[in-house]
Amino acid sequence: MERNLTENAEAFGSIERQSTDECWTLKNLAETIALGKALTHKLPQLKLLLIEGPLGAGKTSLVKGIGSSLGIIEPITSPTFSLAQHYPSGAPPPNPSRFV
Repeated sequence: MERNLTENAEAFGSIERQSTDECWTLKNLAETIALGKALTHKLPQLKLLLIEGPLGAGKTSLVKGIGSSLGIIEPITSPTFSLAQHYPSGAPPPNPSRFV
């Protein structure tokens, strides 16, 4: 993981220094998850983190790293994946575990 601290906040549309003034180049899934884990240690008092990016950018993977570091064991899934699923019949297939 390469780390690049930006010195000029103006590049982000502001003349003030922001929390977005740090950039990382992540080469793979493992580095994305590792960054998520590192953020909880770097910013332990952080209560709100806004994540933005296109589909496939790694937002869910970053959150998986954050969750892992916080001891969250429930599955972390992408809300976009659920919203974007298309069902040819107009409804999701029945869940077999409901009938057990």
